[in-house]
Amino acid sequence: MPLTRGRQVIARSTMGGWPLRLCVLLNIVIMLGYGLIDILIAGQILSAVNGGGLTVIVGVIVSAIISLVVVVFGIRLFHTYERYAFLSANTWWLMGNSSLPSFGNSFRGMSQLLR
Repeated sequence: MPLTRGRQVIARSTMGGWPLRLCVLLNIVIMLGYGLIDILIAGQILSAVNGGGLTVIVGVIVSAIISLVVVVFGIRLFHTYERYAFLSANTWWLMGNSSLPSFGNSFRGMSQLLR
């Protein structure tokens, strides 16, 4: 038996079954509101980071699809992706950092600091 079962039993015995369902419904509505706000803010951030090339509507749709994938398939799939995604990011960073000396003095990057 889970440890949180006691709170459910106390709420059911003090309020009854149907008023407890009202509390559950209100909680679902609140969580949907929080999720909507998070998706809208993520869409605005994607639009701002992209420099205006991506509209806010497309950013909201992209963040909603990513959220839907996490909701449907679970956070375990996301953790599996994150376990291996850093490899490509590190590869691109190393390739970019190794090509910095070919730019000469026009670009001062990490390769100049490491000399």
